[in-house]
Amino acid sequence: RIGLGLQGNFNAIVAILAPIIVLSLTFENYTGFDRIYSRMLAIVNVSTIFIVLCGLVDVVSNYAVSKFFTNLYDVSSLYSMLNSGRIVSYFGHSLLTAEMMLIYYFLNFMKWNCISKDHNMVIPIIVSVVGIGLTGSKTGVVLILLMIFITFFNFRMMKYIPILLFAGIILYRFGIFNLVSERFLYGISTGDLSTGRNTMILDLFESGKYQFHVFYGNSVPIIGDALVAATEYPIIRWAFRYGICFTVLISIVIFLRPIIRFIKGKNFRVLLMVLIFIIDVNSYSTLTTTTDGMLIY
Repeated sequence: RIGLGLQGNFNAIVAILAPIIVLSLTFENYTGFDRIYSRMLAIVNVSTIFIVLCGLVDVVSNYAVSKFFTNLYDVSSLYSMLNSGRIVSYFGHSLLTAEMMLIYYFLNFMKWNCISKDHNMVIPIIVSVVGIGLTGSKTGVVLILLMIFITFFNFRMMKYIPILLFAGIILYRFGIFNLVSERFLYGISTGDLSTGRNTMILDLFESGKYQFHVFYGNSVPIIGDALVAATEYPIIRWAFRYGICFTVLISIVIFLRPIIRFIKGKNFRVLLMVLIFIIDVNSYSTLTTTTDGMLIY
């Protein structure tokens, strides 16, 4: 009982099952995989760099590009993003744009770490840091810095750290991180860095108004700022909408199973990157939509 109607239920089932099938794919031909991966990476690189260029145009044009995409999609949440000074790209929501920046960096890291050590990581670092700074995502900034730290956590790569620090200072002086800094300070002052999500979760549980069931979910539509914020995290929303049992099963398949595979492969640097990305997709409702959030993951 999830209250989505026939079409909504069908979309939800497809959005859940399709990624599980993708997770089961294996490549026996390494050359074929390398060719597919390189072509996919080229598309991701071009699209991500384009987003950052649009964001930089926004800075000098009073958010002309973001206004265009906001008016094009005409969604209330995007107007809120725009009014708070966060870029709106063709991906829509600023948090999804920040997630794509992390994916962009992660895919380039995989190219460098697993396929070709000659792959340049300087441009992905600059593009992803600038892009996430423009989105104003607090979680995104912390996670991309962790990703960069993991990338350079060895003596051979330490020589690049002064360059990165200098580049970070330059970006800060240009105001790239002003919005993120303001949002961090606001979160500290209110005692909730999650922009109200954690507070609403506590209110949800303490009120006793909504119940979480083991084998089925609630048919109550997730509407209203309070309920949307309280069920922002995918695990909480799955438990509310589909039940606790479903939440445990889907979490095993899409989180625990990949983690175990990376542990067996003993590639712990990649494992840490995967864990960082899992944290990101669980920091807002990306995986719980019936569009393509789960497929992107």
